[in-house]
Amino acid sequence: MDTFTHYTLTFVLYSFIGYLCEVAYCSIGQRRLVNRGFLYGPWLPIYGFGGLIVDIFLVPIAHYPILVFIAAIVLTSIVEYIGSWGLEKLFSIKLWDYSRYKFNINGRVCLLNSSLFGLMSMILVYGAYPWIQKLFNIIPVMLAERLADVLRILFAVDLTLSVMKMSAFKKALLEVREKARNVEARVQELKSLGKSELSEEFRLKLSEEVEELREKTRNSYTRIISAFPSATSKYDDVKQQLQNIHTWAQERREASLEMKAKIKETKAEYKEKVKTINDNAKGRKNG
Repeated sequence: MDTFTHYTLTFVLYSFIGYLCEVAYCSIGQRRLVNRGFLYGPWLPIYGFGGLIVDIFLVPIAHYPILVFIAAIVLTSIVEYIGSWGLEKLFSIKLWDYSRYKFNINGRVCLLNSSLFGLMSMILVYGAYPWIQKLFNIIPVMLAERLADVLRILFAVDLTLSVMKMSAFKKALLEVREKARNVEARVQELKSLGKSELSEEFRLKLSEEVEELREKTRNSYTRIISAFPSATSKYDDVKQQLQNIHTWAQERREASLEMKAKIKETKAEYKEKVKTINDNAKGRKNG
């Protein structure tokens, strides 16, 4: 197969493998299914770029394991840092934040994750890569080319829709921020005119509108909120909004779990009562 097709299949396959790893890792940690990723589909581009790094840069130096490990840490960290920086520039939101980890760089990369990427790269180079190449060699050239064409189209559509979704999320957060600012500015203006009672009525009314807007934002972008629990922003008011949304999402999950537990408990009580009634009925019949 041609180089472009090979790189397309490599990118998509590693993106998919990375998605599965992230979902498994986060789901086990949070004890619930977590749909990770910026895109809608089951792929994480950062792992796809990692796969290309393995293919292009690391395999040629496979005879030097220590060099492979160090190069993997450096190259994957660069990719992750650029990805974080680019997404924040586009959407004013830092989708992941490693500030609480030791040896981090601006919260975008940290030694722990970079070391894990290095270990994963070692596993790929010395374990998975030969098998993946055998798999690619089995696929007929014509089929591989058509498959790559379809995957490129699907990825482009997914990327476009995801960017639109994130742009809408950014806009919604800014609308809430601007609405809240306008409320406060108007209230202060009324107070300066000696209309304190009217200002409080005005604040109450518009605060309800702000909360409705926040509720709409929370409901519309639950997947993004769930996929990036550490999302933050350099803007204090947007950062506070994200924290509030995460708190709301956590409280909603806890309420849901509590309700399920109560339903389970009620079902158990019902079954026990039915069993008692049946046992009493049998006892009367036998008596």
